[in-house]
Amino acid sequence: MVAVRCVLLDFWGTVARFGDEAAFLGEVERLGVELCGVAGLSNRYDEVRRCTNILRRASMVEINIDAEAALIEHYTGCRADVVRRIITKSFIDNSVPTPCSLEVVRGLLSAGLRVAIVSNVTNREFITGFLRRYGYPRIPVISSDRELRRKPHPYIFRRALRRLACSPGEAVMVGDEDNDMGAGELGLITVAVGGKARGWANIDDLCGLMPALRSLTGGER
Repeated sequence: MVAVRCVLLDFWGTVARFGDEAAFLGEVERLGVELCGVAGLSNRYDEVRRCTNILRRASMVEINIDAEAALIEHYTGCRADVVRRIITKSFIDNSVPTPCSLEVVRGLLSAGLRVAIVSNVTNREFITGFLRRYGYPRIPVISSDRELRRKPHPYIFRRALRRLACSPGEAVMVGDEDNDMGAGELGLITVAVGGKARGWANIDDLCGLMPALRSLTGGER
């Protein structure tokens, strides 16, 4: 059995998701017209996001929201700082918790485990704003926009382990993508959520995490 002391949680798709992505893009569009007098901002943002995602996947290096906003300003004339505010507000407004995520974070902390978010994200404020909005406990956030490297690059996992003062063999990485499962290369236990990736343990959603951890640790949690 494994002695688990730390749990690293992916953010998007694991802890949070859009309630309605169309509503997110609709808010981007509406605010683009209201604040910049620009129609089509949501389409331009979607195009820029698709292009930068290709570069991110190829390089494992983050292209943050400031770079995306600068590109959008170039194409639309809407100031980059305003674009950033529009995207950030729209993202937080339209993000919702995944099933059991708030209860699981509270439960992990109550069980004495150290917990952190480890996320590929263009703007850390997406995460911190979401956590505040829904009343999550304060936990460390290790985000690619600050660290510059993206999962599955080992650097971001190592940063999270150092932040929590855990060795790889004491830690579990929980996520819904193959890039999260890259933590296994460093010796972390991996728990895959939702069926897109495969880990040491596989669960439908975070409602199954506590039973999975109890199985891994012989019922200690």
